[in-house]
Amino acid sequence: MDMVKIDQAFVNSVESTGADPSFLQAIIRLTRATGELRVREPPL
Repeated sequence: MDMVKIDQAFVNSVESTGADPSFLQAIIRLTRATGELRVREPPL
């Protein structure tokens, strides 16, 4: 999953909806943390 594309999608949605940027940043951090955890999981 490309984090740059995800970040850009969030930024675009914030610009169009006027969402709270601090909430946006929290979502991005959570998404990155989840992605990092997923990468470190051993294959099933």
